[in-house]
Amino acid sequence: MDESGFEEYVYRPYGWSKRGQKTYGERNGKRGTRTSLIAGKRGKELLFHNHYCKGDSRCKGERPFTPTKLDIFHYTYAVLHNPAYREKYELNLKREFPRIPFYDNFRQWTAWGKQLMDLHINYETIEPYTLKRIDIPTADKNAKFPKVKLQADKDKGVITLDTDTSLHNIPPEAWEYKLGNRSALEWILDQYKEKKPKDQTIAEKFNTYRFADYKEQVTDLLQRVCTVSVETMKIIEAMEKY
Repeated sequence: MDESGFEEYVYRPYGWSKRGQKTYGERNGKRGTRTSLIAGKRGKELLFHNHYCKGDSRCKGERPFTPTKLDIFHYTYAVLHNPAYREKYELNLKREFPRIPFYDNFRQWTAWGKQLMDLHINYETIEPYTLKRIDIPTADKNAKFPKVKLQADKDKGVITLDTDTSLHNIPPEAWEYKLGNRSALEWILDQYKEKKPKDQTIAEKFNTYRFADYKEQVTDLLQRVCTVSVETMKIIEAMEKY
């Protein structure tokens, strides 16, 4: 697949290129609008179209299936979340750009990709997951703020925010959705920790961040990301069973 495209005033029924090289169809002079190429052709066979029409009743007769750019993007996003793909090509993904395979039922993978993107892009507005919040006032009355913890106990399903507050009943699957080598929940906890700068000047004049000022926002964010994590793992589980 390639989206380098062709200038509209250049007549070409299709373009070609060697494997691994981009396809171009343009000439010197004034540039016009471009027509994107989102398929490959071999002889009379339109590879992308023919492959993804397999098993799809909506491709019968005079109703050809033409995937859009957004369809392809969603499909790719779903494939990159497929555990079987990530395990099979684990070593390749560490040293080169991913190569996207052709899976049957393009529409199903596109639907999964769209669901995943909606979850991951709109995480700030998604319905918060219902967690049990326990607040126990600190015994140290001289302390201006509770001592920050931001620690996770996966086995118990608990996140301790500080010496006063903890969140309970976090489902096990919520820890399985990871960003890199950490779960999304753990990533948030790390980002909001209080870290004193090593530079003394910066520490004295610019180190104004206090977790206590963002405690409620972080609590809300953790609940929403918990929903995102659980729903993401449901989709990934469906991929594994497919």
